[in-house]
Amino acid sequence: MLKFLGITSEAPADGSIPAWQGVSKKHRGIAFAISLALGLATFLVTRWLLSDLPPEGYLPLVPWNAAAAILLISTLVAERGLIRNAPAETCEI
Repeated sequence: MLKFLGITSEAPADGSIPAWQGVSKKHRGIAFAISLALGLATFLVTRWLLSDLPPEGYLPLVPWNAAAAILLISTLVAERGLIRNAPAETCEI
């Protein structure tokens, strides 16, 4: 998983990670739309599951935090997956 995310010792020495290099705008939009849909679904399901409990303390913030976490993780995985599978611009044989 760390190799997939680009944070292993095989990453560039300067520590830079390319952000959406070589990925078309269409694929970026689709990936972000899917991530947003997952975040929204997480928010709605979590809010529905917690609706019977009294809103005390930290409980009203749980759906927001769960949705934010899912949005962050799914965007990160989608970005890294699209970059890893992007066609190379140059081919050296």
